[in-house]
Amino acid sequence: MGPCSLLLLVALQALQTSAEGSDGKLECLCETPQSLQATKCHGTRCFSSVKVSSSGVVVFEHGCLEGLDKIRFHCSTAPSFYQAIFCCSQEMCNGNTSRSSLMSLLPTGAAGPLVYVRQRFRASLPGPEDRCQADQPDGVCSTQLWLITHYHENGSLYDYLQRVAVETTEGLAMAASVACGLVHLHTEIFGTEGKPAIAHRDLKSKNILVTKELRCCIADLGLAVTHSQADNLLDVGNNPKVGTKRYMAPEVLDESIQTDCFDAYKRVDIWAFGLVLWEIARRTYSNGIVEEYKPPFYDLVPNDPSFEDMRKVVCVEQQRPFLPNRWFSDPNPSARLTALRIKKTLDKIHSSLEKGKES
Repeated sequence: MGPCSLLLLVALQALQTSAEGSDGKLECLCETPQSLQATKCHGTRCFSSVKVSSSGVVVFEHGCLEGLDKIRFHCSTAPSFYQAIFCCSQEMCNGNTSRSSLMSLLPTGAAGPLVYVRQRFRASLPGPEDRCQADQPDGVCSTQLWLITHYHENGSLYDYLQRVAVETTEGLAMAASVACGLVHLHTEIFGTEGKPAIAHRDLKSKNILVTKELRCCIADLGLAVTHSQADNLLDVGNNPKVGTKRYMAPEVLDESIQTDCFDAYKRVDIWAFGLVLWEIARRTYSNGIVEEYKPPFYDLVPNDPSFEDMRKVVCVEQQRPFLPNRWFSDPNPSARLTALRIKKTLDKIHSSLEKGKES
């Protein structure tokens, strides 16, 4: 936890008064993700908390606590990547705790897999019904959804690779972390904290963020599609030709993609990931040599290629970014490895390099 978060925590805890330890009951704001509107409850402590699930869902809760053991257990818990709690002992004191102050108590860094995945949470109304009426002239209350991300000062992978050339171990770690995120997206997770399988459909270096530890987080899922085995539904809209043209797979460009098959969209992600790997590889030192940053197909299409430009180069002329002879390319989409297979291979290579450095 950084110094700013520590100061904020101290400031919040300073709100506690001599009412602590009193036998009297406090009136507290009570609000859970399941409640339709905020209510009031009574206890010896009021609290506000934020929790981040493994799937990236952020939940805010307000309530009250009773019993010395329970209060000690909850209120003395230090903030972690996954949760933070603020306790206070004044009437309705937890009603003044903002979501932003709670979020700032979480340590810097993504919770769960290094995937964006932009964290989605339910932002309920800021207060009782009269506040809602003040904000909404017609008196109608509604639930709002927010998208938030951790701030990564290195910016996107596209920006970072233009500024910095990386060593082999760093390049492998970056590539493996992208693969890890893609595995998380492509995999359906079952259970109460589960998630559907997700295909990104616009994977590119500009949509990948670089952490200060030089790990990558996949961001911007605005074009993503989901699929779950329970309902087997796939909603891709009327236009399957979405994404950034430079990174479009051949089957998207020649319109041969099987639009009703979710696996087809995962394979589109793998094509784009291959181009991202090519970008990383160009900026990775090999025998002391590194090349300047260039986007995929930089020597074959204009800076802002059209759909037809890319179709001609990729499908008609079957051009590909230059690869060393030891690399092998298969034009068949079904021949592309899964994200999990790529992740395991990259992890194995990275592990062997680390062991070599230690010996």
